[in-house]
Amino acid sequence: MRQEFRKEHMATKESGWAPIRPRGEVGVLPPIAWAAAKGSPELSPRCLRRELRLAGPAALDGAGGNGYGAAEREAWPSGFHWLTLLVLLLVTAAGARAATDTHDWRGDWELPDGFTMHIDTEAYDAPTSIAFVPNPGTSPKSPRYYVTELEGRVKVVTQDRSVYTFAEKLWTRGALKDLPDPDGESGTAAITLEPERGYIFVSFTYRDPHNILRNGMVRFDCEPQVFGLKPLRTHLNTELFKQDISLVTHQIGSMVLDGTNLMVSVGDGGQHFKCENVDSTLGKLLRMTLDMKPVRDNPYYEDDDPLRPVNYVWASGLRNPFGLTRVGDRYFATENGFDIDRFLEIRQADNFHWDGHDWSIGMNAPLVLGPTHAPVHLVFLPQSNTLFPPEHRSKFYVAMAGGKSMRAGLLAIDYDFARSRLASRPRQFALHLTEKDREVDPVGVAIGPDGLYMVSLYPVRKDRGAKGAVVRISYDPANQISRFLGADAKAQTILVGRACYNCHGQRTTDLNVAPPLDRETLVPRILERLHSKGYRSDVAELDRVEIAPYAAYRAARKEVLAARGDQQARLWMTYHILEPMFDRKSSAMPNLGLSREEAEDVANYLVRQNIGSTGLVGFVKSCVHPFLYGPAKRRHLVGAFAMGFCLAFALLAGWKLAHPTRTQVASASAPASAPAERPVSKAA
Repeated sequence: MRQEFRKEHMATKESGWAPIRPRGEVGVLPPIAWAAAKGSPELSPRCLRRELRLAGPAALDGAGGNGYGAAEREAWPSGFHWLTLLVLLLVTAAGARAATDTHDWRGDWELPDGFTMHIDTEAYDAPTSIAFVPNPGTSPKSPRYYVTELEGRVKVVTQDRSVYTFAEKLWTRGALKDLPDPDGESGTAAITLEPERGYIFVSFTYRDPHNILRNGMVRFDCEPQVFGLKPLRTHLNTELFKQDISLVTHQIGSMVLDGTNLMVSVGDGGQHFKCENVDSTLGKLLRMTLDMKPVRDNPYYEDDDPLRPVNYVWASGLRNPFGLTRVGDRYFATENGFDIDRFLEIRQADNFHWDGHDWSIGMNAPLVLGPTHAPVHLVFLPQSNTLFPPEHRSKFYVAMAGGKSMRAGLLAIDYDFARSRLASRPRQFALHLTEKDREVDPVGVAIGPDGLYMVSLYPVRKDRGAKGAVVRISYDPANQISRFLGADAKAQTILVGRACYNCHGQRTTDLNVAPPLDRETLVPRILERLHSKGYRSDVAELDRVEIAPYAAYRAARKEVLAARGDQQARLWMTYHILEPMFDRKSSAMPNLGLSREEAEDVANYLVRQNIGSTGLVGFVKSCVHPFLYGPAKRRHLVGAFAMGFCLAFALLAGWKLAHPTRTQVASASAPASAPAERPVSKAA
């Protein structure tokens, strides 16, 4: 058969004959190829490939007379086809992984024992505050609560959890940049409801015709007690604030009712020299009627002129009082500083003397928080409210965006009203365990009929397309949040809760007093010390000491010396966390009082995070690790494309090695086929 094929090939080549391509068929094939393509039992695909290779380069020329190259290309996929197949497989695998992702967003949070959290509604773009209707109706479409969005919308949620747009486009937000850029944090700030008259007050910033940022307020009139899905009337008040320029995050803030009056907090607009000037609205607590007019018994009142700030000022010298609430006839606020924040009780005519320096932030404050926690809105849960157990009542709950402390969540403040001081140290009530790069930013908090409600500027779920949510926190021991905490989350809770990062940095560039707990150098540093000659001599000396705590850890030191690699580093961390002096005579690190299980959780977490190695391997790992590991970020696209390219290149190279090119086939087949072909050609 091989000789017949060669004869037929040479005869058709010299005569100039080319097979006719049948209509509807692709490619130009000689008769022997058509026989194989039509399923002839005389010639298998393997035989066809062998015969085509023996036929030489002319048979492989797709543009030549015989068109054998077309047959070869039809028989086997090209490198491009392999690459396409690889991409499809990677996309399919990624889709399958996304479809099977069962991550519970609650695993990113820590709450006290017995508490849980659920998403009540999820339909918002950058929500900033929430206010409940005091006595909502029982109809499914009766308003339950209202939520403000940074862009200028107010949404209403009904009893059946339907979400409607109550009002929008009443002012021009005109932010110079979009979130998450800090310059995008201007717009709607807070909301409060007055049920007797059906009033809804909203504070906001807007851009005037000259693109200057200004403060403003609006009152929506609704049906008393019932409120509604749309306002009946709208009253804007921007004239009072027109003489003062506002500033992003130093703007107008919260509002609370004072009987038949309204208290309004206003930031300093970045102009600290105006905070103590009663002729400016900046850095003040203002008091006005429900018609947004001056109150005659205000401490600096002079006349009824509604455009003069002096007639409204109730307290001064404030920097950035985002949060404001009322307990009885007393007022409390949270305020942001440069590097520290404070919690205040504000009385009539108080001056808190903000002068542009953080030292003034600490003046007359029952509580100072440092570094910054970015406290925003706050609410008070009275002892009479039975939503929470007694130990969690009579507390202020403050929404904290996180600030430099990265402790985003809710803070519980226990205040002694009789002595005007804290009754005990503040406690973290809700903590977002992975708060970095501003992932959540809790900003709003309110007490509802069935729990404590919280809103965050960014979605709590990280799924694609997730919207801002209203989260309900309730006491439910049967479904408490702790069951959703993984080992890493528990370790992070310990590290943050025990203030480990106050001494230890998280990066090699952090200027902290203790060695950094970074991914690149931590484990190599530990192993280098354990493998040194000095360490073994120190351990031998401690083994001869018979006093506590050294004698109790003699077996632990022996176990560490016997281990190798990451396990050795893990064991050392575990014992060092349990007792910092287990292998040294003195240590600046205090004994944290952790259990063996807790110490192992932290040690396992730190070792799992490790990418450090010595020499070239360590350098390569430190370069590659950020693009392959950790929570999904945009940078991981680079790693995915790089891996896909490398894999595709490897497959293509392998295919090329297994299937020679036309030139390689020609050079390999020409010497062997030339002697056999010449006699046939002459005979023909």
